[in-house]
Amino acid sequence: MQAIITKFLPATNFKGSRIKAICERGSITISADSALSGEHAHIAAVNALVAKFVKEDKARYGDERNPWQCVRACGQLPNGDYAHVAADPEKQVIVEFPNHDEKTRFKTYLKDIQATTSTVTGLSAGLGCSSLRHVLI
Repeated sequence: MQAIITKFLPATNFKGSRIKAICERGSITISADSALSGEHAHIAAVNALVAKFVKEDKARYGDERNPWQCVRACGQLPNGDYAHVAADPEKQVIVEFPNHDEKTRFKTYLKDIQATTSTVTGLSAGLGCSSLRHVLI
């Protein structure tokens, strides 16, 4: 599975604000919806890109099942872009935590992922990312 990166593109003299979602397979640019918060606008761009891939795969393979339709986690990168990655709770990974607090934080993060059918955002994603900085996988 590839990570999807989203980037905010500010308005120009000719075009309004946009969000671009890109990965190795392809990209899409959508108008930024002013009704959505920053992070949610980026999620909308990823959903549009995934819908594009699902449509292409259905036309090519005749099947609606698609690995791109999965639970995703997202987080903001230092440059302001967002990274979106698959967060499959079914796949097990051996993780060593440096202390009990980090382990508890990460378990809470995983419960949030399992309780949703979409992207885990905000504080939960931040906790997951900060916990993973301190672990051995």
